[in-house]
Amino acid sequence: MNITFVTQGSLDELIGHLNKLRAPDVLLLAEGVLPELDLLKEAEGESGFVVRLCALSEQLECAIVAGCDTRVCDILHKSAVVVDRGRLLGVSDMAHVLDETGYSSGGGFRVYDTPAGKLGVIVGEDLFFPEVARILTLCDAEVLLCPFGKISSPMPQVMMRAAAFSNGVNVCMAAAGCVQIADLKGEMIALPTAMLEFNMEIIKDFHLISARRRGCYREIYSAFEC
Repeated sequence: MNITFVTQGSLDELIGHLNKLRAPDVLLLAEGVLPELDLLKEAEGESGFVVRLCALSEQLECAIVAGCDTRVCDILHKSAVVVDRGRLLGVSDMAHVLDETGYSSGGGFRVYDTPAGKLGVIVGEDLFFPEVARILTLCDAEVLLCPFGKISSPMPQVMMRAAAFSNGVNVCMAAAGCVQIADLKGEMIALPTAMLEFNMEIIKDFHLISARRRGCYREIYSAFEC
């Protein structure tokens, strides 16, 4: 799977540099490449960013996962717009909101089945919650893609490595000015760059895990014996 990461600039600048793109399978855009989208205006045709994104995906014959803020009736979400070959597949919202940010929690997680593969989408700070990666992997995601904003701590890298290792799936992030990729061994590539083309072999590794259970609950159960 050939993934092109775009970490800065705008949609207009990206369209203006199409000659630099070698028809990727997946185009992953960090937060900020798309402006804030009013989804009602998009649906009514008053704003055409999703239409332009679909046209770009059709021209490149690829899937695009683009991080952005979305607004519906003054409710603000951190989201990812997913299109493939001219079609809007859906909009995934961040489900977990940390502290006071002005965002509202979105609902549900989704794996997008595309010709490039099954793409599990983690939006922004949902990366910090291990159950998100586990749910998407159990739903047969072949790779986890995370559009992110500005990285201000080591936390994203730590959680990416843990998610990749514990779930046996590659995790890819396009953040503001930076690309990060974690493989199944928990090893990390982190590069400060505006654009990166990366050819990734899709491998899903399910670790053989055993845990000692016999006797673990004996003390607890004995407290309830009559």
